[in-house]
Amino acid sequence: MEQIVCSQPQEVSMSRHATFYHWQEQVVNTFASSGALTRPQAYVLAAFSFGIVRAACCALTAVAGKLALLGQDNTVLQRLKYWLRDGRDKRTPNEPEVDVQAAFVPLIRWVLSLWQGQRLAIAIDATTLRDDLIVLAIALLYRGTAIPLAWACLPANRKGAWMPHIFRLLQIVREAIPPTYYVLVLADRGLYSPRLYKRIRHYRWHALLRVNPQGQFKPRYGPARSMRSFLPGPGYQWRGRGRAFKHNPIRCTLVAIWLKGQEEAWFLLTDLGPGQVKASWYALRTWIELGFRVLKSIAWRWHKSRLVDPHRAERLWLALAVATVWTLAYGTWVEDRQQGSPPRQQIPAPAGPPPLETVDQNAPPGDPGLQQVSGCQPSTRPRTKSILRQGLEALSERVWGHKRPLKRLRLVPEPWPGVMKNG
Repeated sequence: MEQIVCSQPQEVSMSRHATFYHWQEQVVNTFASSGALTRPQAYVLAAFSFGIVRAACCALTAVAGKLALLGQDNTVLQRLKYWLRDGRDKRTPNEPEVDVQAAFVPLIRWVLSLWQGQRLAIAIDATTLRDDLIVLAIALLYRGTAIPLAWACLPANRKGAWMPHIFRLLQIVREAIPPTYYVLVLADRGLYSPRLYKRIRHYRWHALLRVNPQGQFKPRYGPARSMRSFLPGPGYQWRGRGRAFKHNPIRCTLVAIWLKGQEEAWFLLTDLGPGQVKASWYALRTWIELGFRVLKSIAWRWHKSRLVDPHRAERLWLALAVATVWTLAYGTWVEDRQQGSPPRQQIPAPAGPPPLETVDQNAPPGDPGLQQVSGCQPSTRPRTKSILRQGLEALSERVWGHKRPLKRLRLVPEPWPGVMKNG
């Protein structure tokens, strides 16, 4: 993989390939130095992710076609296929295969080395590839998209529990994130589980999980009643401590909000105090769905891949994750240079007694947890072009415009959204 075949003049070739060499150095230092991958495996990962960005597609033939600097198309294609294989499918017995799970920790630490701030919003969700695969993913939410941190591919249309896989992935992510970070974990109601809530709390992270409103909630002062009954209609929110559910009860804060124009309300459970959480933070969860769109159609076109083997798909996702991190870092540089950097997030105060709740003067008597709300502040700055698209254009300009690669890359998160109150 180290030899470069190029028919162009030497000085032009070196200028044109400078970005690739820098990319290769970063990937090898990240994954090989940590022992997660062998150096040959890390070299192929660098080439694979670089080709994905150049082709804006993860189909193997398209990627190989964009890696002419490494050799003939068919030769490169065979190297990529060989990298995806299990050990038993390789030519030499007991030849090491790419261990994706071992690569999660160095991947996360690389992302955190680029991260500006100490506040992380992480989402757990599932996506499918046609009727072939289901991917359980944990992703870091960032500027209208998501960065995959850990994932597991499962055959579709087969019975089996998801929670053991999610707990295994959460444990790996926890090992890579220092305890100084403020971590908020979001999940939709399809993944809610009391065990998931308790596992997040065990890690000293903060949960914000959506639940179905059919359950009961007993506020600290008052009888238990249906969660639906806490909101009289659109334009209100309710927050209060208590105990959720009759079976497998948990002590938590219920945050219910129904903005005008929404088809239905959100009912969220969190360990944070009523004055420490905003219901609008849950809007960040939609970014993981946008991140799936980047992987599957908008940018990397995973749906073009013919891989249906779960283990090979997991290795392909590793190349997609590396390509996504690098492209978003370039997009951050472009966007902040054009519009100015967003305000840096402040590290939240240490956990302690929640501040006093704000009582809305328009709330019905005897229900201090109920407030009127008028809307939600945007969760990201308005942009006509996605940050990933900006990154792709910047990378293309660096590679083919004979410019030096950017070496001081960073990921700068935007402030989390807030709720606007009436009055």
